[in-house]
Amino acid sequence: MNVIIIEDEIPAQRYLTDLLQKHRPNWKVIETLQSVEESVEFIKSNEQPIALYFMDIQLTDGLSFEIFDQCEIDAPVVFVTAYDEYALQAFEVNSLNYMLKPLREEALISTIEKFEAQLVQTSPTEDIIQTVMQDYIGQKKSYRKRFLVQNIKHIEVLPSNQIAYFLSENKAVYAYTFDHRRHQLDFSLDKLSTQLDPEDFYRVNRQCITNVNAVKQLEPYFNGKWILHLNPKTEEQIIISKDKIGKFKQWLDL
Repeated sequence: MNVIIIEDEIPAQRYLTDLLQKHRPNWKVIETLQSVEESVEFIKSNEQPIALYFMDIQLTDGLSFEIFDQCEIDAPVVFVTAYDEYALQAFEVNSLNYMLKPLREEALISTIEKFEAQLVQTSPTEDIIQTVMQDYIGQKKSYRKRFLVQNIKHIEVLPSNQIAYFLSENKAVYAYTFDHRRHQLDFSLDKLSTQLDPEDFYRVNRQCITNVNAVKQLEPYFNGKWILHLNPKTEEQIIISKDKIGKFKQWLDL
């Protein structure tokens, strides 16, 4: 069984590799990678079947979520990270578990057993993902309900439910409201993804987080991609990748 480890800390790489060899000596770590760039390059060129990925989130050149935007990851992913704020975002991709550093041996064993159990299930990861996701949702007491936005003469309180979508444009992030106003925010989309209620907001790609009530229609594009039409209308097309459209449709249909 082939495994890939994506981790920029060499001691963490070695520790995880040693634990896998100890508890599953028949598993083969075929590659250890340290950056988004080299991970994308390897995954695109790799011809060996991969059963499981272990990923840190903050890599040397960005967040590992960027890998999913550039590659098709068709195996479950276990995130091993020192940061807890990415948990909800992690489960938007094909995530099996989300483990915090320092990695505990018993936690890894439990995750391996969950993975092996899923191999004999007809629905590979859905039940496991739902169980672990509920644990993290239960820990998160509240989501951001409002933003303070600076205008020319005053500071305005902007309720989250008045925001139709957030767009990243020219290295800045803007909130677009249902009544056609635009406000610049001092937040990245990565940070917003951890603070917004996942029942109401969804990150569709690297440039856009949308409110469910702003979704107007989906239009087939090409190569399995889709165009997302929002209300209010966006100046640029919002493209959803083939890898993300399934999860997005499920979210819309909740």
